[in-house]
Parts: sequence; structure tokens; C-alpha cells
Amino acid sequence: MRNHALTILLLWLFPGSASPQLKIGAEYYTYIQQQEPLTHVPLVYVQTNKNWYAELRYNYEELQTFSIYLGKNFSGGENFSYSFTPIAGKIMGNMNGYSIGLNSDLEYKKFFFSSQSQYSASVNDRYQNFFFAWSELGYKPLKWFY
Repeated sequence: MRNHALTILLLWLFPGSASPQLKIGAEYYTYIQQQEPLTHVPLVYVQTNKNWYAELRYNYEELQTFSIYLGKNFSGGENFSYSFTPIAGKIMGNMNGYSIGLNSDLEYKKFFFSSQSQYSASVNDRYQNFFFAWSELGYKPLKWFY
């Protein structure tokens, strides 16, 4: 069932041929805790040439939990560039619920600031609800190094 839903989502996001503006990426995190097995956290995202955004995560909000997010990217600027992507998603697994968030990026010359904030609400246990924000400020002396 999940494979069919993923296929339908991808066909909806990519109705025609691929555009040079299409962005696809993957991230992978590993958490190490004492006397616990490694926790693998894969994340895959795609942004279409019309700025629609989709993200799939596993073990991100909770162990053995799958989540899917949809949103739209708003960006612009030249010397000072910005990108904001409000997202909303469904969480399924050990935690079941919904989530809203905002991914943001700001760049000025070789400096950048990125942030991800998210509020997740469980439909089963309100004590599982949480908010987090992750921010990063950096300097990029080369295009490929920061």
C-alpha cells in the first residue's frame, strides 16, 4: 500500500519531463546511544520546477516511525537570497499524528543561516507532542566547502 501511495505522489509531483530546476536530495543521520542499537535516520526530499516540496523520513520523529511532508518553497534575491518552505505532514508508526514546520535559508555573500522548526502532535498521546528548532550559521569560503 505504501509503495502505491509513493508512486502516486511521485507521478503527481513529476507530471512531465524533468526540469533543470528539479532538486532531489538525501540525508542520512545515525544516532548512537549507550546500550542501544544504532538508530538509522534516512531522509529524502524533492522540489519540483514549480517549487512544490515533498520529504520522506524514517525514525526522525520517533523510532520505527515513517513521515511524509508536503509544502511549497518561496525564494528570491540575488546578493541577499532567501528561501522559506512551510511544510505539513503525516506521522505513522510508533507515533501517529500530524506535524507542521518551516524550513528556511538565508544567504549573504559567503555567509548563510539555515533553520528548521517543527511542531508535531500525536493523535494518541498528547505527552508525545513536541516542538523543536534546529539552526545553523556558517561561512562558505568555497562553493563545496563550509
